[in-house]
Amino acid sequence: MSLNNTHQGRVEPSADDCNRAVELVKYAEHNGEFSSDPLVRAAREREAGQRSAMDYLLLSTEEWKDGNYEKSLRNAYTGIAVGTANKRIMACLELRIGTVFQDLGSEDRSWELAGECFDTAMEMDPKFPLPYVFAGDLQFDQDEFDEAEALYKKAKQLDKKDPSSYNSLGYLYLEQERMEEAEEEFKKAEKLEPELPIVHLHLAQVFQDQGRPDEAAQQFRKAIARYPENPMYYNYLAQLLMELEQPDEARKVVEKALTFAPENEALLDTQRILQKK
Repeated sequence: MSLNNTHQGRVEPSADDCNRAVELVKYAEHNGEFSSDPLVRAAREREAGQRSAMDYLLLSTEEWKDGNYEKSLRNAYTGIAVGTANKRIMACLELRIGTVFQDLGSEDRSWELAGECFDTAMEMDPKFPLPYVFAGDLQFDQDEFDEAEALYKKAKQLDKKDPSSYNSLGYLYLEQERMEEAEEEFKKAEKLEPELPIVHLHLAQVFQDQGRPDEAAQQFRKAIARYPENPMYYNYLAQLLMELEQPDEARKVVEKALTFAPENEALLDTQRILQKK
């Protein structure tokens, strides 16, 4: 970590740290080790008066991951108030606020506020693909699939090496039962970033729907390897193994997951089903 102090006493992160923070935020939802990352730990340990906009972005994202939306918003707004010349960090702060509103989107106004944040992020950093992906997700949530597809494709045009746009477009095709197109997009995302567990999860869904259970099981295992703290990945694999009439293997998977998620209802339900076999 390379840091410099500003004249205001705040720690000013290096360009490399800012780029690293953006990548952390981009894939935070599927990163079980987000909170233990050195950048996140450092942000948490600093005094408020020393924190940079990047620090507040990381802290806001950590609270968002934990479902603490009020704290997430507070940190994001503080990050905007602190400010930085790094347009991408500022855009990500707007995106974080937008995702909170999107997650709270039981009312049209919440979705409207989310859209405004995503539009602001686009204006701040026009070459950044992530605002288009998030805006596409918002359209997807509102069943505006043509608009979502156009936004995902725009994101791909901006950065052909960014797996998030391929993954989102693939999920859209998966929901529309356009399986060949979905598989193609997910495989492109996997090639670009093999460590993303959500891509393996989506590929597993495609293979299941196509009647390719062995390949689906392989993808579930890859998702578990990338995010071993997520109990639902184990449960998906166990359910597939039951369908393949491999109850002993399914039991092993469930038992392993229950060692770190002993109160997970989905796992306990699967365990009860297996006890009858």
